[in-house]
Amino acid sequence: MRYGLKVKELLVLQEIIGYHFSNPDILEYALSHLSFCNEQENLTQESSYERLEFLGDAILEFLISEVLYRAFPEEREGGLTRLRTAWVNETQLSRMARLINLGDYIRLGRGESRQGGCQKDSILADVYEALVAAIFLDGGIDAARKFIASQFVGLPYGMPDNNEDIQDYKSHLQEQLQQDNYPLPTYCLINTEGPDHKRIFQVEVASGAMVMGVGKGSSKKKAEQLAAREALTFLGSLDHGR
Repeated sequence: MRYGLKVKELLVLQEIIGYHFSNPDILEYALSHLSFCNEQENLTQESSYERLEFLGDAILEFLISEVLYRAFPEEREGGLTRLRTAWVNETQLSRMARLINLGDYIRLGRGESRQGGCQKDSILADVYEALVAAIFLDGGIDAARKFIASQFVGLPYGMPDNNEDIQDYKSHLQEQLQQDNYPLPTYCLINTEGPDHKRIFQVEVASGAMVMGVGKGSSKKKAEQLAAREALTFLGSLDHGR
């Protein structure tokens, strides 16, 4: 399909989210706002992310329900519903979208772009849902499940952080390492790539000699948060293996 996004941009986003599409066209659909499609002669309204958003909303609800069901075996239905609502909502999904710089890749019409649409919570949350659906359609439920697991590592800890800032995975990681009697985390910049105006940083986090996660982001701070998020998933797998 190839409209509005360069192949290199798509590759950078796929590196950040940790999933590579067999069919990149579906990723472009997920990133295309209706206002953008209306301005393109060769596109229709069905080329926007709206249908994918509908599917992604259902997939997110199912997969997060599954995670919560397994993480809180003693919790009753009402408590599980409250937890799911706390995680699957516009505010939280828009935060998740910002963490992976999703706004940089959304295709908007000229008017919506001038109004700062790529930073609107509603649009970011909708595109995040569309991205989940795109991963599901391209790679199946296991690919979507893996993506959700890497993104929502805070679910086993209960309610999300309701501060305005992006969730602080570094603090969660430090607390968890202290609780499990592991050495405190250290972060190391291991690679940078891309042009100066769109640099991607790659950071590795370790506890002692144990490397637990790697993250990529448009700043060292975001890369460290993503590395910490991956490390929390890694720690969770160790706990399950005990």
